[in-house]
Amino acid sequence: MFKLIKIKRKDLKPGEFVYVGPKRELPPVMQLFVYNENEYFEENPYLFSENIFESNHIHWLNIHGIHDVNLIKTICDKIGLHSMNVQDLLNTSERPKIEENENYLFFTTKSIIDEENIETDSEQITFVLGRNFIVSFQEKPADLFEHIRLRIRENLGIVRKKKADYLLFLLVEAIIDNYYTSIDRLARKITTLEEDLLNNPEDNLLIEIEKVKKEINYIKNKIQPLKDALVRIDKFNPEFIDSSNTPYFADLKDNTLNLLDYVEQSKNTLDGITNIYLSSLSNKMNNTMKLLTIISTIFIPLTFIAGIYGMNFQFMPELKEPLAYPIVLFVMFIIFVGMLFYFKKKKFL
Repeated sequence: MFKLIKIKRKDLKPGEFVYVGPKRELPPVMQLFVYNENEYFEENPYLFSENIFESNHIHWLNIHGIHDVNLIKTICDKIGLHSMNVQDLLNTSERPKIEENENYLFFTTKSIIDEENIETDSEQITFVLGRNFIVSFQEKPADLFEHIRLRIRENLGIVRKKKADYLLFLLVEAIIDNYYTSIDRLARKITTLEEDLLNNPEDNLLIEIEKVKKEINYIKNKIQPLKDALVRIDKFNPEFIDSSNTPYFADLKDNTLNLLDYVEQSKNTLDGITNIYLSSLSNKMNNTMKLLTIISTIFIPLTFIAGIYGMNFQFMPELKEPLAYPIVLFVMFIIFVGMLFYFKKKKFL
């Protein structure tokens, strides 16, 4: 697992830019899409040019890898990104947020990949929305937006008829869809845990429950700020979001609310599984203690009789009786059977 060094903004000097995140070996890769309703141009890989975003077409620059600070700083200078926003972009431990600037809308969020360990496979994605452009910064290569690229190439849907803010909607929608996929996977895990609990609860079941709880809490902590950002778009209608597209973002807000509801339901289900598991352990322990108590109770009179006849007194009348030994054994057997019958009648067994 990588070690993440957290650097707070107060630790940075003015104008100082430091990448904070897992170490990346591969160089950043960029793709550029330039399009309108009638035509589109794609450059992959894209080599940065000073003439970017100058035409009236919609421009989408996607960057895989933000660990090259000099390259990121050059691109941010070109789009006029404030230095504080650049610091937020480079710090992958920052809380997701949205900020409206005079020349752009700054939107950073967390994306998760539907893998077994979502904490190490998640990434920060930052969007900078301008008048006729959107720049997306991803930590690492991924095919999260490949279906959107296909829409642009094949002119599917209305993406090439809309402005850059609609493209932002599609990009955020893809991130939210991944949250749904991850929650569905966790829901299947929870169902399996329920079946294991009812059929054959194992000793490590509680550990598995806690692992799923940890993933659920991680997802909740990432969805909540995303929901807050979408609520802000819906409520304040930023200048860079066309009024005709605000219903799309309102729908995304509703999706995040649904996700939070699913998360809460999953947490409640896990709490119920935990309680049932602990109760079953307690019942198992009680049954064990009850069985041991019954065995001890049965052997108390038997031990008492054996203890009497085990004493070395000289004058014990029964010692000289020829049938004393079988009679004592028979009495002990009757006591044993009688106590078993009594416990069975009282439903102790």
